[in-house]
Amino acid sequence: AANHEFDFGDKVLVDLSGATLAEYNGAVQISGLAVEKIAKVSSGNAVTPKTVSIEDFLDNKYEGQYVAIEGVQIVDADLSKTFVEGESHTSINVETADGKTFAIFSSKYSTFGDEKVPQGSGTIKGISSISKGAMQLIFAQDSDYAGLTGTRFDGTTPPDSGDQGGDDDDDPVTPPSG
Repeated sequence: AANHEFDFGDKVLVDLSGATLAEYNGAVQISGLAVEKIAKVSSGNAVTPKTVSIEDFLDNKYEGQYVAIEGVQIVDADLSKTFVEGESHTSINVETADGKTFAIFSSKYSTFGDEKVPQGSGTIKGISSISKGAMQLIFAQDSDYAGLTGTRFDGTTPPDSGDQGGDDDDDPVTPPSG
């Protein structure tokens, strides 16, 4: 219910007394948690994603966890898009070579929203989430999509677009609210 000042890599201690475990569009959420009940324990901790199989990701075995999924690319129909289209929350579709799909969800408040989606294939990272029965990935930092620079599944090489989200400074991005 309030903004916070926590950064990616902060370790926190959460007092869950009085909070309620609930569900929102299929995702687990904690309701009634005041930001004052969250205390920063330490900062600058390394956060390493867990590399997971596409099958386990699609089976929602890692909800709320920071994951890496190898062997993916943005679908052809979404290659001309930016992460946020217009002023709306946006889903960008991702595929594997064997046709499995999921979405990247970007809040309209995302700091990287006006960046064009990566044109190549590779590894993508983010927070595993579900919405209305469909799996999605939510970026935790701007380098989460920097690994999509390889040859596309059809053999085409992505254009060199300079720095498309891979500035390697691991700045946190604004997560979706809701």
